[in-house]
Amino acid sequence: MINLNRDSSVTKYFLKFALISILAVSTTSFADYDYGKSTHFKNEQQSLKAIHEKNSLRGSWKVMVSPILLTNPDGTTIDLSYSPAVTNYNLFTFGGGVIGTDEIGNSVALGDWQPLGNQKFEVGFTQPTSDGGKNSMYIIHSIITMSDDGKTFSGNFTNNLTDAKGNLLTTIDGHVNASRMINLNSVNNSHY
Repeated sequence: MINLNRDSSVTKYFLKFALISILAVSTTSFADYDYGKSTHFKNEQQSLKAIHEKNSLRGSWKVMVSPILLTNPDGTTIDLSYSPAVTNYNLFTFGGGVIGTDEIGNSVALGDWQPLGNQKFEVGFTQPTSDGGKNSMYIIHSIITMSDDGKTFSGNFTNNLTDAKGNLLTTIDGHVNASRMINLNSVNNSHY
């Protein structure tokens, strides 16, 4: 009978053999894999290069949000142009998703973006209010224009504040200016 307890020489031999076999198979698999011919890798290359294009929002952005006008459902307005800008941080994903938060970090905004052509983009997302959206929710819509160098964008937004049932409480219109947080052009990315 073979002794297979943890300290036996047979067990140690089989463990070493299994480890060496796994490493050999893994190394051979990676060595034989031609990254240049991989469809997945080429798509990933194209995705990373697209970050530099002026026709893509993909990447991390610091967004300065400047409210201009608050409009109540009864039509009365309040001038907000004196209000200080609020800093938001947004991540625009490859698949057209948006994840964002404000400088306070009260809640996370989730939404979508899509190119409209000619360096213009439509962005829409929802963000729960500081109570977690139990009583109200922000619904934000924006049309923005990318700069020629692809490092900044600007545009106008409409922020509808709704109650838990979706009834409009107030609307805030304003302007956004944004800059990329990470400039991959400054990184040696020739391997992308």
